[in-house]
Amino acid sequence: MNEWLVYYIPGDPISDFKVHNKEAVGWHLYAQRKMCEFYVDKPLEGPCEIELDFCFVKAKSNKLTTHTTKPCVSNLIKFIEDAANGIVFVDDKQIVSITARKFYGPNAYTEMRIREHHG
Repeated sequence: MNEWLVYYIPGDPISDFKVHNKEAVGWHLYAQRKMCEFYVDKPLEGPCEIELDFCFVKAKSNKLTTHTTKPCVSNLIKFIEDAANGIVFVDDKQIVSITARKFYGPNAYTEMRIREHHG
């Protein structure tokens, strides 16, 4: 298999997964449920590559044209990696390549594209 599997998670991307943060815990479970909806067969077991899009809705008062404010993209990535463990892939240590971007759009969402890596 070398085609991309696509996981779409509507809603504001979240970056900080802390047990005492109820919003993050709820979003983590929500993201896992959404990933399970797209469940194909079983978690990928070999090396894989991922592309991530984090789309935020821009506040009307925001004058920025690009998303250069918090959350940082590395924290967004880690949150999705943790949510995908055991569902999309066995463990996030299998990821050998990541491309990620955050931007503004009309609807908030996270999209993950993943495929086996054949080096």
